[in-house]
Amino acid sequence: MLEQSPLRDMASCNSAHLSAPLIRTSLPRRMGSLSTGSQMSGPVPSVSSMSVNMNGIGRSGLEQIRDLVIGISCSEDEARGPVPVKVCSTCTNNQPGTNQCLECNIIFCNNCATTHIMSPYAKDHFITKVTESAISPTLFGQSYLSPNSSTGNICNGHSLGSSASPLLCDKHRNELNLHCTNCKIVICTDCNVQDHSGHRVQHLSVYKKCCRKMLTEVESMIAENERAVENINKMIDKVKRNKEKISKEIQSKVQSLKAMLDEQQMKYLSQIDNITTLKLSGLICQQTVVNKYCLMYRMQRDMLNAINMYQPYDIINTCEKIQTEQHRMQSYKVSHLPCEDEVFQFTDASHQLCLNIPKLGTVHSSGYAHKTVASGRGKSHARINRSNTVVVDVYDHLGERCVLMPGQEQLTACVFLSSGEIDGHAYVNFSNGAYVVHYKPYTIGPHLLHIMLRGQHIVESPFKIKVTQPREYDAIGVPLLVFGTEGGANGQLCRPWGVCCDLDGNIIVADRSNNRIQIFHPDGTFFHCFGRQGAEPGQFDRPAGIASDINRRIVVADKDNHRVQVFKPNGEFLFMFGEKGSKCGQFNYPWDIDVNSEGRIIVSDTRNHRIQLFSASGKFLHRFGFENQSSMWKHFDSPRGVCFSNEGQVIVTDFNNHCLVVLSPDLSNPHILGREGPGPKEFTRPQGVCIDEDGHIVVADSRNNRIQIFDTDGCLVCKFGCQGSKPGQLDRPSGICIGPHGKIVVVDFGNSRIQVF
Repeated sequence: MLEQSPLRDMASCNSAHLSAPLIRTSLPRRMGSLSTGSQMSGPVPSVSSMSVNMNGIGRSGLEQIRDLVIGISCSEDEARGPVPVKVCSTCTNNQPGTNQCLECNIIFCNNCATTHIMSPYAKDHFITKVTESAISPTLFGQSYLSPNSSTGNICNGHSLGSSASPLLCDKHRNELNLHCTNCKIVICTDCNVQDHSGHRVQHLSVYKKCCRKMLTEVESMIAENERAVENINKMIDKVKRNKEKISKEIQSKVQSLKAMLDEQQMKYLSQIDNITTLKLSGLICQQTVVNKYCLMYRMQRDMLNAINMYQPYDIINTCEKIQTEQHRMQSYKVSHLPCEDEVFQFTDASHQLCLNIPKLGTVHSSGYAHKTVASGRGKSHARINRSNTVVVDVYDHLGERCVLMPGQEQLTACVFLSSGEIDGHAYVNFSNGAYVVHYKPYTIGPHLLHIMLRGQHIVESPFKIKVTQPREYDAIGVPLLVFGTEGGANGQLCRPWGVCCDLDGNIIVADRSNNRIQIFHPDGTFFHCFGRQGAEPGQFDRPAGIASDINRRIVVADKDNHRVQVFKPNGEFLFMFGEKGSKCGQFNYPWDIDVNSEGRIIVSDTRNHRIQLFSASGKFLHRFGFENQSSMWKHFDSPRGVCFSNEGQVIVTDFNNHCLVVLSPDLSNPHILGREGPGPKEFTRPQGVCIDEDGHIVVADSRNNRIQIFDTDGCLVCKFGCQGSKPGQLDRPSGICIGPHGKIVVVDFGNSRIQVF
């Protein structure tokens, strides 16, 4: 039977398939086709198997496809050589057949061709001149070349006849115009009825129509690639021209600075020359006078040494003469100290200039995909049919944060299923100086999030996303798991406070009164522990808050040692920071702790009535509190639990003011949620707090012996728990965290156990 199936149902032919007839022909060289003469030396490759060379500008491969399609859809005639004169198949007066319908494979005269194409069922058919088109088309993508097609040899039961004859079925002498996709051979209509009943059969006109469609698409692709190459070449020229322009600007600026420095050098050297000339002039003048006096004194000495040889009158004259000269010389007293000193110096004032040289200018570029990074939980986890976000930090080619074109970078995002199909909606928004990718997947399961900058993947893109259903809290209250009893043995707990889960789902507990950290498997069985009481590195004094970061480091608020310690997953000590005090970076009983996706650490500095933010290495960054104000306890009194939201906000439980404080990522703009009391949205000594994957705020309402859950707008979603020691009951719940699959892990402080809901 005939089917109008897509082109993908077509398969390439096996020249020795079964015993069915196989037609071979030759294709001429046409418009750069693959053959080099009137007869090809090998099979014509199918489009599905053809390797397109896209090297360089990518045009030659597309042209090969185009030429192949043109050769198939427009040149079947020439493949067989000269065609004998045909007559119209519908006329009764044997008018010359000058046209052929490729869909119907019928020869028409000019009048009948016009009538045929005007009929409703044939309005989309393709009419071509007989001299320019094949009368019996070959199967697209196949090669039916006989060993000697010009001699009319029989091949697999089909006779080719002479080169001027149409391709006929040797068995039925009908034109071969069908393709059996089951047997992968070309057949005639009688073969279809008799030998291929029930098989999937395509009319060759379907392939020709597909070829014409693909020809249009390939031509469009060639034009699109040529435009892309042209645009790329233009951009290359622009980059080179801009490089020359900026280089000349820098060289000009440096040359002008050099000229200024040369001018200053000449000025300073000239001043030094002037000072030297004046100093030397004075000293030489003084030297001349002193030498003259020295000479006169020598002459007087010689005269006085010869006094014994003088006559009395000569002695008296000599004495008077020398006395007169000495009086005169003394009246012009000459200093024996140098009239000048060696002091003159250059006072170096270039320090500030040297500091400013690196600030003479800065070189920036646009965003560079290979250095642009994304952050946030949305890189790996998402909720179905909900908006999920990823923050993108755009960096330039030098690795500096991009400051050019804020909000104008060509950043795009798209969500794909693992099969490669687009799933969901994604867009990029620029707000508060940051690019934020918003995406909403529509199906559950693994996805790929593509984030691209000017068509290039950013670092780590595409991101592997796990899309899951949101956690429903309708039936919460009955624990899924309860473990731990009071004691000091492995697996036992004594007044525990903090809890967190690592990337493997292990539950890590700050066993406060046992001064150690215990790690449990996700099923609650004991894994290992580390630490003991003391003040040395790796030792604890009532550890409280605990967190695990993306690098699996365990970060502990060592409360009574007034410090924070950081460990490897196996408990090996890495480093610590902090000491007792009220200065920045110091603590007064740090209670709770959390780490965000960037590794930053937030600490509740309880008795300093503030929270402090640190880098991943423990460097102080920022703080929030009212420690410098009178009556500070009215504003922020003994903060306990602290955590980051999915959007980077900080949520704190104000223990003595019985409320939640929500801060912006820069620890400002505080908003208050709740008040003291036992009712909904009321708290009594709230302690631990955490955020689930959907942004819900989960609070351990300690003295009300319950857990309250709020949505992102602060509306109560649900609450569960009551005082007691049975499963599901609580005694002053303290630490709390979100475990695998959205499970809520609660430290049941008074009962010295862990409950998972």
